[in-house]
Amino acid sequence: MFFATSLTISALGSRRSTRSRAAALNRSPPHCRSIPIGLDTTLEQYTAPGEPTAEPPKGLYIFHEDNAPNLFHTILILVAVGAIAARWRQPAPAVRRIYWIAWLAGVVVFAAVLRWALWETRYHLPAFALAAPIVATAWPQRWSRSRGAVALPLLLLGLSSLPFLMFNRSRELVPFRGRPSYLTQSAMERLFDNQPQLLGPYQRAIEAIVASNGSQVGLILGGDSWEYPVWRMLRDRKLVRIEHVNVSGNPRWPLGPFFPDVVFWSLGEGEPPPRLAVDGREFVRIRPPTWP
Repeated sequence: MFFATSLTISALGSRRSTRSRAAALNRSPPHCRSIPIGLDTTLEQYTAPGEPTAEPPKGLYIFHEDNAPNLFHTILILVAVGAIAARWRQPAPAVRRIYWIAWLAGVVVFAAVLRWALWETRYHLPAFALAAPIVATAWPQRWSRSRGAVALPLLLLGLSSLPFLMFNRSRELVPFRGRPSYLTQSAMERLFDNQPQLLGPYQRAIEAIVASNGSQVGLILGGDSWEYPVWRMLRDRKLVRIEHVNVSGNPRWPLGPFFPDVVFWSLGEGEPPPRLAVDGREFVRIRPPTWP
């Protein structure tokens, strides 16, 4: 039996987790935060537990998919909402009014319930997508007959997306500041683009699992560990069953009882133990961790 640690991944002295990467994006400590709307400068009561209070990212990280704003879309939505409010007393189909109110209520609930987190911009997508009919219904009918009036906002939105398409730090199309184009990278390099220092360690761990000829792979991962690459890399190499082990409570695996042949360990910090017990069975680390 093997304890296939992230032999590799475990003692990542140079590993920067997604949170640590984000913390490096010119983020300031809580006491350095200042905003002009009168809120407490620490913002702790407005921030999700475990997330750093921080200023928005600067430089090219503003184009990263984790941080990208939607400035022009927001302006367009605000104009549409203002136009609807100005014409509220004018006759309109009941279903249209219900949709407007439901959308606005959803935005308010989102802002009231969810506190700030590093990847909050991803949660905004449904609201922006659902706002498209609102913008369409607020568009003046006389403008709809003009090709120029319709083409202009589409052109502006298209042009505003170019920087995010070209300079997205995880999928940039243009080679810039020593970073390669997304089009010239291999599938594995793309998979690890946000944390390229983990590619080698993960590859060595997967090689060890494949060499063990085990078909039952247990996972012991931290809250910020990368799980998907394990599935993707093993799927490309062999048919295996992958389940989390050493979890709290009484786990019930959908495919029935699970007894790992090999364990992939990556808690993201500290040295992996030389031995590990999983459900009363002992696993031994097959070799010292390999540093990236």
